[in-house]
Amino acid sequence: MPHDFSKLINDIRARSKKRKDSLGEPVEMDERITKEFKEKFRLVAVSEKTYVIAVAVHDKAELNDLVRLPNRGVPIGGYIHDCVSNYCGINGLDYLNLGYVPIAFKLSVEGVSRWEVFLPVPPAILISYLSQEQQTDLKSFSDTYDKEGIHIEFLQMIE
Repeated sequence: MPHDFSKLINDIRARSKKRKDSLGEPVEMDERITKEFKEKFRLVAVSEKTYVIAVAVHDKAELNDLVRLPNRGVPIGGYIHDCVSNYCGINGLDYLNLGYVPIAFKLSVEGVSRWEVFLPVPPAILISYLSQEQQTDLKSFSDTYDKEGIHIEFLQMIE
């Protein structure tokens, strides 16, 4: 039976909204341009695997340390990648290697040849692709860090 991750997902969504709010005011864009962009984006699920690491992060940056994560591919997102030591770094408290999920997503733009980029899988979708064992491990890890001021983030890498 799948675990109920609604609290974790709601926490991640709330933090995501705060990040959007902190980016500043969006510039007004003609609705026609916005519509054109949306019509030309192509989001495709691909068979490449995504390696997932759950990271417990404290809201107070000074309480986090540099957590060195094993490199399992190209990280998707703004993480430190030390090519010499072959690790990725993120500020946090602890981490859990969840392993691979059998899907990845690419974004391209129609009419722009050869441009495509891997996108991080949103947490709710990512959790739905976890195996039962991965879900059990994540539930145990998130319960350990179910404290005020601590949240779970997901570092994702493509092989």
